[in-house]
Amino acid sequence: MKNFILVLLLILAGNAFACECFQPSVQIGYTEAENVFIGKVMGVSDGYSKSGEPLLLYNVALIHTYKLGDDRKDDHYTFYAERGDGNCHYEFKLGETYLIYTDKSSGVLFHTTICTRTKLLPLVQKDELNQLEQLRLLFLTKNLGSLPLESVSIGYKTTISKNGKEISPDQAVDELLIEVITLSIVIIMLLIIILILTIFLIKTKRQLKTSIKPNTAPK
Repeated sequence: MKNFILVLLLILAGNAFACECFQPSVQIGYTEAENVFIGKVMGVSDGYSKSGEPLLLYNVALIHTYKLGDDRKDDHYTFYAERGDGNCHYEFKLGETYLIYTDKSSGVLFHTTICTRTKLLPLVQKDELNQLEQLRLLFLTKNLGSLPLESVSIGYKTTISKNGKEISPDQAVDELLIEVITLSIVIIMLLIIILILTIFLIKTKRQLKTSIKPNTAPK
């Protein structure tokens, strides 16, 4: 009986220190995060906090950004996670690609938790990525004047929807150029046809005048 009570107390104590939280909506998660991007874990190493606690350090390569904090222009980020259970730190897997919502950074180290919408990219719904793209455009509109040029340009892959198909801006320009050239050729051909018809009508009119000209008998 005593052993049973001891085990029960240990379970309750573990649950008391377990991380409990609720994931926010896409918009709230985006607003609260300092950075939102897609990244691939390129390396994992051991480290220690200033207080000597063991940490896991992750080298994450930037693939596509939806939001960058002030003065952020790196293409790699270092994330940390505390070892052990009972915390909310997010532990990444080497070689995997994630959609990451970061908390406020601590110097050169970044941090995310299981309480954010951070997750493996294959598990992310397409609707969330579409919402993030819209929020990214709003973020750029509001902050374009205050962000450095590098922060605006890194990692963005803008696409244009045409006839239900996503194409790049370069492809859109090429297709538009082809359409303009095709339209110009059609217009030139129509003008040539109109010119030929005009010449034909003028000749026909002259011939008709000549054929109906009355003969004048000599006196």
